[in-house]
Amino acid sequence: MKLFAALTFFLLLYLNASAQDKQLVYTADIDHFQTAYDSAKTTSDTLKQQQFFQRVYVDRASDGLKKFMRDRDYSAQLYIQLLSNYPKF
Repeated sequence: MKLFAALTFFLLLYLNASAQDKQLVYTADIDHFQTAYDSAKTTSDTLKQQQFFQRVYVDRASDGLKKFMRDRDYSAQLYIQLLSNYPKF
């Protein structure tokens, strides 16, 4: 019985360690978005706004964000259009 309890303990310990390795959350994209947004608000020139978003947000995107943007066909230009069309959002 003690052997079973010990094996169960080590199995649960192993599974817990394995699960923790796979649950990574990256928040840098949020910071990059806020920086790009604040920078874009400093000018009314849409080309400069687009360049801010490209350089600060899109070029520095995490792999997950890059995949999301590719799957949804998002770009710096689209972000500027969306922010212009939905300023309160």
